[in-house]
Formats: sequence, C-alpha cells, structure tokens
Amino acid sequence: MKYNFTLLAGIVLVLFLFAFGIKTNQQQEKLILNGKGFDNYQIGITSISEIIRELGDNFQKVDHNGYSTELIYHDLGLSFYYEPKISETISAIEFFYPFKGTTDKGITLNESTMADVQAVHDSLDWYIAGQAIEWYSEYPGIEYAVPRDTTLPKYPLDEELHKKLKITRIVVLDNFEEFEEDKKSP
Repeated sequence: MKYNFTLLAGIVLVLFLFAFGIKTNQQQEKLILNGKGFDNYQIGITSISEIIRELGDNFQKVDHNGYSTELIYHDLGLSFYYEPKISETISAIEFFYPFKGTTDKGITLNESTMADVQAVHDSLDWYIAGQAIEWYSEYPGIEYAVPRDTTLPKYPLDEELHKKLKITRIVVLDNFEEFEEDKKSP
C-alpha cells in the first residue's frame, strides 16, 4: 500500500512540474505604449547595444539604404530600428507574431481588427508602403498593419474587407511632430 502511495505521489509531482513547465515557457503578454515602447525598451532612450546585450545576437541585420538599420529578432516577433548616422538609440519598435502584446488603447496584436482600431482612434488613415503587402493606419506614436488581400487589385482599397482583418503588425514610433505639422497646415 505504501508503494502505491509513493508511486501515485511521484506521478502527481511529475504532472505538476510538467504543467508548470509548459506554463512558464509561454510568452507573457506585454503592454505596448504608444510613442514609447514596452518594458525597458524605450524609443529615444534604449541603445541598440543594450538591446543586443539583453536579447542576444540571434537577429537579422537589415540596412535600409543608409537611412536606418533594423535588427529583426524573428523568434521574439520584434524589430528595433535606429539611425546610425544620428544616434545609437532606437527610433522605432515593430511587433509581429509570435510577440504577444496589447497597446495602452486596448488593441491586441493578432486578435484585434482594423475596425477595432477605428473604434479606438475614431478614424482610419489608410496607406500602403514598401512592397505593398500590408495596409497601414498611422496615429501619433503608433501604426497598425493588416495584410493586403493580394487577390484584389491594390487600388481602390476594399476598406470594408480590410477592416475585418486582424492586426498582424504594430509599430511604435516617435512621429508626434508629423501630426503637429498636420494641425498647422491650412
């Protein structure tokens, strides 16, 4: 009888440790702050050397025509941009799968839609850039992106269709001056 109890206790302990181990390996959701960043990674404050020291050297480095440099941590779902000719501090942070995060406005990466963005920000300011594979909407301190439906022509944008798509990319940046300039324009 004592042998059965010890065996049962051992099995329960192993199951508990296994379940606890799975839970601790899951990435915790982070709070994404408009115009700032997340955790200790802050735009205009955190240096690229700090990023590498804390997150390691398992990144892809991309030079954007000498204007900016991007470090992409594919396994973390993060990209950090900086402008080496100006400063070694980060100027933007991009979040994508498998990163888990929600903005301070309640928009959750890979769950919320552009319709949710419209509800929070009262409008959608659509634009397309780069390789034209995503539609973006930009606000002070943040951009949201959804994949472009490539079965449709690029223009005109099928806004109703794209509003239903989930946000697959969030970019936090310091673009407040651009919006101040817009307010001054006649």
